[in-house]
Amino acid sequence: MSAAPPPDSADQGARPGQSFWSVVVGVPAIFSVLRLGVEAGGELQTTLLLVANVDPINLIAALFTTAARFVSATLVGVLAIGGVALAGHTPDQGRLPLFARWLRAAPLWFAVAAFGLAGITWQLMYLPLLLPCAVAAFQSIVTVPRDSRWTVAAVVGAGVVAYGWLVGPTVAAAGRQGDWLVFTLFVAPPLLALGVPGPLPRRFVGVLTVFAQSVALVMVAAAAVPMITTPVLPLTVTTVLRADPATVPPPPDPADAPATDPTDPTGTAGTGPTGTAGTGPTGTAGTGPTATATPGPAGTATPGPTGTAGPAPAGTTEQPGSPSPAAPPADEPPPGEPPPGAPPAGAPPVDTRDTEDILGHVITVDDVHMVILQESGGVRYVPTGLVQAQVLCPTEGELPRYRLWVRGFHVEDSLLEGLGRQVRPASRLDAACRNPVAG
Repeated sequence: MSAAPPPDSADQGARPGQSFWSVVVGVPAIFSVLRLGVEAGGELQTTLLLVANVDPINLIAALFTTAARFVSATLVGVLAIGGVALAGHTPDQGRLPLFARWLRAAPLWFAVAAFGLAGITWQLMYLPLLLPCAVAAFQSIVTVPRDSRWTVAAVVGAGVVAYGWLVGPTVAAAGRQGDWLVFTLFVAPPLLALGVPGPLPRRFVGVLTVFAQSVALVMVAAAAVPMITTPVLPLTVTTVLRADPATVPPPPDPADAPATDPTDPTGTAGTGPTGTAGTGPTGTAGTGPTATATPGPAGTATPGPTGTAGPAPAGTTEQPGSPSPAAPPADEPPPGEPPPGAPPAGAPPVDTRDTEDILGHVITVDDVHMVILQESGGVRYVPTGLVQAQVLCPTEGELPRYRLWVRGFHVEDSLLEGLGRQVRPASRLDAACRNPVAG
């Protein structure tokens, strides 16, 4: 029996790389599918509908925007805790803690990239926390010569002055407004950074290392929750008609309205087949609210049976042989009948302003329907012809809570978001987003 040939060394070298890229591609894909399942409310058919219509580019972009902040926070925490543990470790303590080993194995560019990613994705109000973390992490990576202490002191002093100029007005405004969380976040971390360098007491380092590593691992698991629950589709309020436009009657034609006589003191002059004034010796025309005059022996007017005439000026008479009054237009409906285009008698009036606001995420739009994933749950198919308006709304977590700015940048914006608002300012919150009907 022949022995099996030895495995190719090239295949053995390719396996670790294949495993790495499998993890790099597979983990985001798993998170994306889980994200769609959570957004669908756990319903299988809704999940399949989202999978069929959501663009993979949207999934990648949404995953990056939400994961970058939490991944960078995890890396910064691991590097900072590892730096404190490594600085306080002595040879007689045995093996290094886990995070200290990770820090020692991490190259300098990786640590710089982690802090750089945190600097552009964290909110401005949390950026001061990077100061003590950076001092704790880089004190074990970067070695400062002993003869350059005065240089370091000068750099630190200049940094303190620049920091005070940058955030001083914001700190003062936070104190006046009573926003003590923002006040503490801008004041406490720089003071803490001055006491971080150097080895800490052994007992304190041991307790801190065990506690911090446990908390960091829990935070890594907790960071996955926002990555899964953050929506991948924009939140909108869609205004739709409650009635089909085909059933709404057209407005009446102004040409069909009866003509008015500008010389009539009451506004309208009635006409009738016998509503003319008769002539007589006295030459006076009879008037009446609902009657017309006919010739009499003494020239007096008597009420007619069907004529309706408005008050006529005195002394107007009908000459013999004069033409009869014009007949009503042919398209004018008979008295007592509704005009053309009006709803039938007894039908309730249709109000074209009767609309409904639907809060949800638009999945897809075609020539027939707009498919909306309602915020209150469920999928709704709205005929495209009923859609009247649509506005983009922020989620509850995107609404600002503080009225504080750092040199023109809002404290709840990241550097990327702040630069984006400098290019194109944020629009005002639409009134439909304030009190929408959630489905």
